[in-house]
Amino acid sequence: MAKRQRKNRRAYDAAAAQRREQRALSRSLRGAAQSDERLARQSQDLGALLGMDPYAFEELVGDLVRTMGYDVTVTQRSGDGGVDIEAHDSHPMRGGTIIFSVKRYRHTVQPAHVRDLYGTLRDHPRASRAVLVTTSHFGPSSHTFAADKPMSLITGSELLALMRRQGLKLPEPPA
Repeated sequence: MAKRQRKNRRAYDAAAAQRREQRALSRSLRGAAQSDERLARQSQDLGALLGMDPYAFEELVGDLVRTMGYDVTVTQRSGDGGVDIEAHDSHPMRGGTIIFSVKRYRHTVQPAHVRDLYGTLRDHPRASRAVLVTTSHFGPSSHTFAADKPMSLITGSELLALMRRQGLKLPEPPA
């Protein structure tokens, strides 16, 4: 009798292990499908941003910064010295002026743009930080350069996440 129970137990354990593996595979496939859907939606959203007029894109980023509690000025279209947006926080402890450069790019933002913004930050009479926002991404040398400086680099996917978190409506993708 004990031998039969052990045999039944092994068969039950094997069947249970197979069911667990099937459930794990099913969860993995569902997760992959959801991940694919998220990537497709993100790609579509980035396409909508890329399809915008460059100045409308600057205004959109300005609106995002405004929803985060800053007083925002979107600078003039030319002769802005590389500063597309100035944001001011009047809080006495954390306040100050942040300058933004906005790049609506499809390809990697070159490190020269990061260095140029840092030079602009150093020359700016009021700014304490700089932020470079893109629809694309940055290479490793850009991150290395900005790492020990009062700068932030915001990629397209991070921009989309910030917009969703702040409840900002994305533009419709181009037809």
